[in-house]
Amino acid sequence: MKRLPGKAWFEFKLFGLQWRTRIIPANSVALDKGKTLAFCDYDHRVLGFSDTMTNEQLRTAFAHELQHAIEEHADVDYETGVSPDVSDRCTDQVARGWLYVIRECAEITAFLRDERPKGA
Repeated sequence: MKRLPGKAWFEFKLFGLQWRTRIIPANSVALDKGKTLAFCDYDHRVLGFSDTMTNEQLRTAFAHELQHAIEEHADVDYETGVSPDVSDRCTDQVARGWLYVIRECAEITAFLRDERPKGA
């Protein structure tokens, strides 16, 4: 595999496969010289993010790119019958839904992690 752009951020497993994240200079070819802020490379299992993003932008961009990885693994295709922009908005809405559940619903997150709810 070719050398990955940017700096290593962190690694995680999804569906038993190892994924890597990278923080990449905004003017990099990997980010279309600043035309995009993030990407999901399914073939190499890499998520890349611009070094110009705030922490909140990184969180929402990570959720979005992670959702793309999940969709690819599950053969979800939002592009059938709609434009790529509309498809990307669908991905964004699903990703934000999960981000808000994780942030705001500690009981749900604990339950999904097989932890006991408070008082149980």
